[in-house]
Amino acid sequence: MKCNLCGRDVSSPYRVYNAFGKVISGCVDRSHTGMIVSPSESEFWHSRKEARDIRAQLAKVIAGKGYGK
Repeated sequence: MKCNLCGRDVSSPYRVYNAFGKVISGCVDRSHTGMIVSPSESEFWHSRKEARDIRAQLAKVIAGKGYGK
């Protein structure tokens, strides 16, 4: 199954890592929720408060604008 946002498999979302192996950027689409290996740096990035806030904001925008119609 693929993510509609990053186009990657839901168990392997797009991520950019720094030289220390920490995620510094990446997809936080809800399709990845519960599909990423845990515990992992990728799962930590996906489950942080900022990522949850982004998903909540996107859900409101999508619901309010009839996205996809």
